[in-house]
Amino acid sequence: MELIWVLFAFFLGVAMPLQTGVNMSITRDWTHHTLLSALLSSLITSASLALAVLAVRPPWPQMKLMPLWQYSGGLLGATVLAGIIVAGPRLGAAALMALLLAGQLSAAVVFDHFGVLGFSMKAATLPRILGILLIGIGAFLVRRF
Repeated sequence: MELIWVLFAFFLGVAMPLQTGVNMSITRDWTHHTLLSALLSSLITSASLALAVLAVRPPWPQMKLMPLWQYSGGLLGATVLAGIIVAGPRLGAAALMALLLAGQLSAAVVFDHFGVLGFSMKAATLPRILGILLIGIGAFLVRRF
């Protein structure tokens, strides 16, 4: 069963440069503006999720205000989406994805180490830190050559 989740995560990773390329092409060929492309992509994402919710029909939570900090999820998503559209043509797909991965893993190890945002605690051991350093070196090599 774990193999299914490993493969699922791998193919989500494959989707990231594909999504970046599609969004870059929307900017280049149609909107000519990063924010418009990001908005269009977000609207399509929202419509897709709305259809999925209608199909699955999960129970709705009680209506109450979320804590203010939880709105940062949407703001971070918009920032990442627009930032990737801007950085992609300047860095190339491989360098962009390598740098994103290095940043993601660096933050993830810190989040795991301290149990931030509900992640289960897992120590930032030397092998994990070395793994991040190797990915950082890989990102440097992909960008440089």
